[in-house]
Amino acid sequence: MRLIYFTNSVFSEEGLDNRKLKVFQAGNHRSRYIVEAIKKCNTITNIIFLSQAPGTAGGVQNQIERTQDKFPFKEVYIGYFGRGIIQWVTSVVSTTLWFLKNTNREDIVVVYNFLPRTAIPIIFSKFFRNYKLIVQFEELYGYMDYPYKPICWLLERFSLQSAIGFITPSHYIADILRKYRNNNARIVMSYGYPTIPILKHHFQQSPTRLQLIYSGNLDSERGVLNFINLLPYVTDFADLTITGKGPFSSLIEKLSQTHDNLKFLGFVSEDQYVNVLSEMHVCINPTPVDSNFAKYTFPSKVIFYISNSKIVLSTPLEVIKNSPYQKVIQFYEGSNPQSLRDSLLFIKENYQSLSERTRQFSAEIQKIQSKESEDISLLIDRLQ
Repeated sequence: MRLIYFTNSVFSEEGLDNRKLKVFQAGNHRSRYIVEAIKKCNTITNIIFLSQAPGTAGGVQNQIERTQDKFPFKEVYIGYFGRGIIQWVTSVVSTTLWFLKNTNREDIVVVYNFLPRTAIPIIFSKFFRNYKLIVQFEELYGYMDYPYKPICWLLERFSLQSAIGFITPSHYIADILRKYRNNNARIVMSYGYPTIPILKHHFQQSPTRLQLIYSGNLDSERGVLNFINLLPYVTDFADLTITGKGPFSSLIEKLSQTHDNLKFLGFVSEDQYVNVLSEMHVCINPTPVDSNFAKYTFPSKVIFYISNSKIVLSTPLEVIKNSPYQKVIQFYEGSNPQSLRDSLLFIKENYQSLSERTRQFSAEIQKIQSKESEDISLLIDRLQ
């Protein structure tokens, strides 16, 4: 049986230089993780990775065909023309035509989220081709502070009613799915992320000063400014390094000039990031607990940090506390300076034992992700 994995991410960048792709690496990693799990399904003999990955150049449709493992694996990148709204429309039209031409009722389609650009081709083509639909909800945009929120929710409700299975990392999303399906939804909880360590672990003595790092989007949803505001309370023993980009980049660069324990590196290459991360003691996740983003998505980068034996300090997000990774994550109250100070002092005083606990958890990560893979395979195999 054939499965089509539909996303706006990239599986392999080979042969796509002319597209000058602009995509988020987190989405790429997550997509690859799910595809690798799908490959283990007993009933799937053919996979197509279908992508609308946006870029700065359009043109004819690019395809890469490769054979991996026991069955054919093809990557298809949908073409488009123009920029802005023209690019958006031509991408949607091209995708819809592809689905109408290349799918049938025997196929299974797994779609990454259900934003208008991916939802519209699914809605039109499913009406005519009646394939089996599984939705991978990494975020539920109809519940988040997102542009065109009512339209997103209208489209997402269609998928809630028409999909035969769901994959999600959020218990909030899972509860909504059960509500709209009268507790009859097939749901797989999956927090997975590629966990191949990039750092060579080495034990250190308890540090004189803790080196903290925040990496990622620099916006209001992630709470990075909230954390910077608490830095004066730990000036005597902790330094923060920030990498990434976003609306707050310029402001953070200015703040780094007035905070003695703040360094801003901006967006760095992967090699640079590896070098920076190797010198850090604690990785920070400061996402506010009351943000919609915190409820309807999972900060998958914490799994990456743990897999590299890094201690993680996070606000007490329910999506993390309800996950199997919560046992090796330290928490602090996001708006409480004393809580941050106490948490960091605890890490500093117990650095070696906490670091060793995180290192030993790497074997547990493999078990967790193996179980996720089995659940995804079972969900798909039961569709026969």
